[in-house]
Amino acid sequence: SSGINAEWPLRPGEMEFHKARATMKEKEHAIEDYTKKSAEVQARVREKYEIYNVIKNERNKCVNVLQTSTQRAGEMREKIKILLNEIEILRANANEKDRIVRHEQRKYASIVVLRDNLQMELGKQRFKKDIMKKEKSTDCDSALIPLL
Repeated sequence: SSGINAEWPLRPGEMEFHKARATMKEKEHAIEDYTKKSAEVQARVREKYEIYNVIKNERNKCVNVLQTSTQRAGEMREKIKILLNEIEILRANANEKDRIVRHEQRKYASIVVLRDNLQMELGKQRFKKDIMKKEKSTDCDSALIPLL
């Protein structure tokens, strides 16, 4: 029932024909198997390619984040340098102003001492003047008493 005639002997060429047909069927089965395997391999390749693309995209994102972070860190380092310089300038200005304030305070204290000394001297001079006035007035009064 496979198409082979049960008559024997086969005519010349029929044997080769049947062998060729069997070989062709084997090869067709092999081709079908290879086609299925090829389809499976292609499906796996597509899966791997999709995974590769996902990983590549994630890697690119990470590279971008790293580059952005590195750039941002560099900018922050520059900002920190600038701020530290500004702090140093402000510190120097504050120190200079403190020095000026201390100098002015010393000047003020010496002026207060000088004023106090002058007021004391003025008080002494007034006291002496008052004493001299009293002495003069007493002298004048004693000089007038004999005239009476």
